[in-house]
Amino acid sequence: MAWMTPAISPRWRRRSRRVDPFVGDRLGRLSLSLDGLVARERLIARLADGVPLASTVGGGYGDDALEIAHRHVTAILTLGEAMARDAAIA
Repeated sequence: MAWMTPAISPRWRRRSRRVDPFVGDRLGRLSLSLDGLVARERLIARLADGVPLASTVGGGYGDDALEIAHRHVTAILTLGEAMARDAAIA
């Protein structure tokens, strides 16, 4: 994300991490698989470029609340693991 704000050196960033792009979501309709959501979170961690990231939960529309919760937890854990791995490498 540093390329988006080249003149700014933030101490942290905030992003809304949504799962409504998931395939079958009533509102998102972007048709990402769970692997696609995981890849997105890994990309966000790389783009954060070592700057701490506050990520909020959002989206996810459907009838199966546990499945939506699973998508959120998967995305949260993936982002956390990727950020920790990137921090250890740096």
